[in-house]
Amino acid sequence: MPRLTQIPSETPTGAIPITSKFYIKRPADEQLRQLIANHDSVILVRGSRQVGKTSLLVRGLQIARDAEMQVWFTDLQSLGDAAFADIKTFYVTLAQDLANQAQVESSLDLLWNTKLVANQNFEDYLCKHLLPQVTAPMLWAIDEADRLLQQPFSGDVFALLRSWHNKRATAPKQPTTKITLLIAYATEYHLFIKDPLQSPFNVGQKLTLEDFTMAQVTELNQRYESPLRPEELHDFYHLTGGHPYLSRSGLYEMVSDRFTFSQFTQRALFSEGSIFIDHFRRMVTLLNLDPQLREAVRAILRSQLSFSATWQAFRRGQLSLRETLQAIRHAQPGLDEISFDRLHSGGILKGDSRHDFQLRCELYANYLQKKLL
Repeated sequence: MPRLTQIPSETPTGAIPITSKFYIKRPADEQLRQLIANHDSVILVRGSRQVGKTSLLVRGLQIARDAEMQVWFTDLQSLGDAAFADIKTFYVTLAQDLANQAQVESSLDLLWNTKLVANQNFEDYLCKHLLPQVTAPMLWAIDEADRLLQQPFSGDVFALLRSWHNKRATAPKQPTTKITLLIAYATEYHLFIKDPLQSPFNVGQKLTLEDFTMAQVTELNQRYESPLRPEELHDFYHLTGGHPYLSRSGLYEMVSDRFTFSQFTQRALFSEGSIFIDHFRRMVTLLNLDPQLREAVRAILRSQLSFSATWQAFRRGQLSLRETLQAIRHAQPGLDEISFDRLHSGGILKGDSRHDFQLRCELYANYLQKKLL
């Protein structure tokens, strides 16, 4: 079996470097390029966990630099827990980070006006101390924005960001109108929100990162110098569902550990030492936090097992076609619209509606069956 002559130095976790040959472009790449060129006010990069949001955001930063735009970058995950103690602390920490990037020596903490609310203090600081230094259009990229959703003051912060979108029309001369916000967030947060109307991201252009197609997985396999034979590609795609992280990690493991596809499959399906184990465990942990969603997934898993048993009985001649179809209809679990939306947005289900869905991939189905049934 062909193997890479050298094990890739890039591990399949984290953002993929700009120069990496293992980055697979998707429609969102070109869409992002056009939106940045148009200086749109708010661009939202969204998708479930580990589908490449940060990797796309990094490429957005490079697009802006190539266009000679001013660039700021904020990773909310890197700020640390202390930065989220309260809204003032958050804004002071954020302002200092931006001041460092803009090479401006001023502190929002020292300038804080107790007669103004927090949003006004932060906006005034930007307009009076940071943005006057910016002459070109600018891109402010914010990664891991869903972390804010865990904070009691998140509504105020998102309201401020949304207001800048509206001020493009109502106050076109305000300095914040020169900012294009590029915000990346995980739709996994939908697992925590029971009312889908509560989403804070209701303005701007939305770019959703979808799973890889079969053609894209085939291309990725070729870039890893084909650890999968052509006849194995379909089975690999069925296992991973085209999930970017699962696909890339699986190919990386076969190359780095010199696994055959059979060895990889055995480890991925039956070993707690699988390269995917942290990804799987997080999914189960989140489901266990919500008994209603956990029971919905259990019903789906039981339905799949019932379907498999019914189909096997039909193939053995133990059931007529009519009996088989009737049994399958009865086995289909009911799923309300909100539960479907939360599980779909959270990356556990794929499909078009609560009447037409399935678990995202065979690896998910296998692990969830072991842990929830």
